[in-house]
Amino acid sequence: MTDSVVITGFHAVMSALEQAPKRVLEVYVEGGGSRDGKKRAEVSNLAAQYGISVEERSNRFFRDRGKGRNTQGIAAKLKEFGYASLEDVCDENSTQSIVLLCDGVTDPQNLGAIVRSAAFFGAEAVVIPRDRSAGMTPLAERISSGGAAAVPIVQVTNIARAIEQLRDNGYWIYGTVEEGGDELSRANLTGKTVIVVGAEGTGMRRLTRDKCDVLLTLPSAGTVPALNVSVFAGLMLYEAWRQQSAAKKG
Repeated sequence: MTDSVVITGFHAVMSALEQAPKRVLEVYVEGGGSRDGKKRAEVSNLAAQYGISVEERSNRFFRDRGKGRNTQGIAAKLKEFGYASLEDVCDENSTQSIVLLCDGVTDPQNLGAIVRSAAFFGAEAVVIPRDRSAGMTPLAERISSGGAAAVPIVQVTNIARAIEQLRDNGYWIYGTVEEGGDELSRANLTGKTVIVVGAEGTGMRRLTRDKCDVLLTLPSAGTVPALNVSVFAGLMLYEAWRQQSAAKKG
């Protein structure tokens, strides 16, 4: 395992500079031409404020790292991803919060999209297992569009034990299933909430399911029976955020 990773794209690099500048080792911008010049200048200026070196690289450099995707001629080398601990996110004094727990999401693109949604909706953390799961790879970080720098990612060895620790800290555990659970619209997500999503195709493991306090279902209104796990997680996060925001307003 290397001790550094390279991320690409304006939003991902800007978020890393804004949220975790001490993790940024170097910034790279494509030399020559004016395409995305303003964005490259913005990235370069912010990096300079933190004393981070900015180096020009060839178009080929970005093509090789973009793997077919548009890098906008912007990249950064970061120290290897640092995971948070569960103790860091278990706030006994809070009355409202959202934690998203992924029980075996194996596609790094799905994980990155989930982390992006978690950051967007202000989740306290995303919890993932160490084994049989995607980790925060460079691809997952890039897809998160800076979300991985904004929301703590916790990697645990035992999901069931993590659920018990969260429950002991006042969280209510909501597992998600394609059918057979309570409808999402009827759930009360105004307190300390853990939303559990399962693996692509197979859903939560039986042991994880048995640890949940409530099982929730988002029923299909059309002919497609299920959603991609990242889209599904985003909708669950939105509903929890919506209810908690309304509760804060009284």
